[in-house]
Amino acid sequence: MVRLQPRFAVTTNLAAAAGALGAMFTIWVVGKRPDVGMTANGALATVGSVKRQVQAR
Repeated sequence: MVRLQPRFAVTTNLAAAAGALGAMFTIWVVGKRPDVGMTANGALATVGSVKRQVQAR
């Protein structure tokens, strides 16, 4: 049986990093400087969506 915990951890961390970077670059273009709150919000939103997809299976 394949252990999914390491795979889930890597996927979740990569998704959070991508969400944080996407939010940071978006607010940087729109607001002319990066914002920590928006960056954290992007990471949390991405982790929430990954969690819901895993629970749906």
